[in-house]
Amino acid sequence: MAFQNSVMADEFNHEEFDKRIHQEYMTYQMKLQQTDDKKESALLHTNHFQKCLKDSMENMLQSKEARRIPVKLIISILNDRGILRSEKAKDAMKICDIRDWFAHRVNVKSIEEDVEELIRTIDVQFPTEANSTHVGEITDVAVYIDKETKTYDLYEMIDLVCSDLSTIVKNEFLNHIN
Repeated sequence: MAFQNSVMADEFNHEEFDKRIHQEYMTYQMKLQQTDDKKESALLHTNHFQKCLKDSMENMLQSKEARRIPVKLIISILNDRGILRSEKAKDAMKICDIRDWFAHRVNVKSIEEDVEELIRTIDVQFPTEANSTHVGEITDVAVYIDKETKTYDLYEMIDLVCSDLSTIVKNEFLNHIN
């Protein structure tokens, strides 16, 4: 009987998990609206993506202890399980590196140069018309490019890649519940 009570107490509470995920997402959105600092915005996006990875693992293993798994190992697990395609897993690793640079380096100019070089290696669809969207599978990212200058904002790119990867991971753990 004591063992059965112990198991019951340790059961994963999906309702509590869902409420926490929703509250954390709302907090993330609120903080995004309150910041005008691009570095802070990049950190918010990359941290949110890493939190989605941890949420996914917690849900998959149905244990809060799963959050302690390093994010790059989570990416490898999601890749092994076919949740993240190989290219998306590589992109996810790059976002983790970018997050670490913004979190631990001081010289913003140096960070931006390194991030720009790394982010250019991420395969993203570039529609040629402003305000157009790329229609395709849910994992595609839409980035708007100025037809005149053919440039894009580095920070917008970070936002879009993080949003794309977060959506893939969130869809995975929602499908895992069902």
